Amino acid sequence: LYWMGYPISRSGVILNIGQYQLLVADACAGLNSLFTLEALGLLYMNMVRHPSVVRNAVLGALIIPISFAANTIRIVFLALITYYMGDAAGQGFLHAFSGMVLFLSALMLIIGVDGLLSRLVRSRHAEAPLPAAPKGPSMATLWGRNTVIEFAPAWGMLAAMLLAVAVAHVLTPVFDQSKPFARLEQSVPKRFGDWTEIPSTVVQADLATTPEGATDSNQPYDDVLMRTYVNGAGEQVMLALAYAKEQRQDVKVHLPEICYQAGGYKVVNLTPTSLAVLPGAVSIPGKHMLATNNNRSEAVTYWVRIGDGYPRGGMAARMKIFRDGMAGKVVDGILVRASMQIRDEAEAANSYAVQEGFLKQLVAAVVPDDKQLVAVAQR
Repeated sequence: LYWMGYPISRSGVILNIGQYQLLVADACAGLNSLFTLEALGLLYMNMVRHPSVVRNAVLGALIIPISFAANTIRIVFLALITYYMGDAAGQGFLHAFSGMVLFLSALMLIIGVDGLLSRLVRSRHAEAPLPAAPKGPSMATLWGRNTVIEFAPAWGMLAAMLLAVAVAHVLTPVFDQSKPFARLEQSVPKRFGDWTEIPSTVVQADLATTPEGATDSNQPYDDVLMRTYVNGAGEQVMLALAYAKEQRQDVKVHLPEICYQAGGYKVVNLTPTSLAVLPGAVSIPGKHMLATNNNRSEAVTYWVRIGDGYPRGGMAARMKIFRDGMAGKVVDGILVRASMQIRDEAEAANSYAVQEGFLKQLVAAVVPDDKQLVAVAQR
């Protein structure tokens, strides 16, 4: 579309189409149907029943790039609708209809690629004709043989499927409904130690709460708290807490380095660290991050707690959720982030020290019944 002269630009994870905006995550949502499109391709191959194993393998391998191409067609379709008909049309019935466009375009591409492969096969046979093969059984006979069900393997397959259902039921994690849901606004005091909340016009990197407690992969939090505190020395720390009572593979706490980049920041430095914020100078794993955006720089200290663990990356978070799930548990999670504006990178080290002291006082000041909400000792 850009090459065709349309006003297309990108900022972070936002695509700008004229006066309208589209999240990259929404644009790529069609890729969630990748397995369904793969199944569509396999169904097509089963119905066509090509005798060539190589041809079937090539067509099966091409289904994945075909799925990407079909999603590109869907994005272009949505972008043109939004550009010419407005945001309401792009989010209404035509948005849902774009899903049909995805599958229809994928089917047409599969048929087209299959037709191209057929031409290549026919041209090769025309150049090098093979001797006439002995007459074999008719197509009707072959079809009848292929559709005969052998009951012994079928019963074995049925037993395996039922066993898989039973095992899945036994291993399904259970959410602990008895655990109270503490509101961050009440759990975190507005004044503690040498720190006092102040109103601030500084906009923090965004954290969002979904309506009515619903969560999805883009907005995974049940409660969010964002405040600015100042101490007696005039140092200001921006605090961001984002809590989700249920951590799943598709809905989990977002890492700040991803959110900052989505907001247009450049992550200059990201360093694992240990933060002595628990009583008795007990340390927990966290990270220091330095991010810049135009004329603004921020030094950030954060940790992510999932259950009783502190994963430092996306894969570590997934493995923690997986291990808890195999143990039959659905755990909660929270992002604890402290940040300060700095003038240059030389101020980062001092800012990290201030933030660690701030977070230690914060953990000690949280309402006693909710202390484990923010940080717990690792097991």
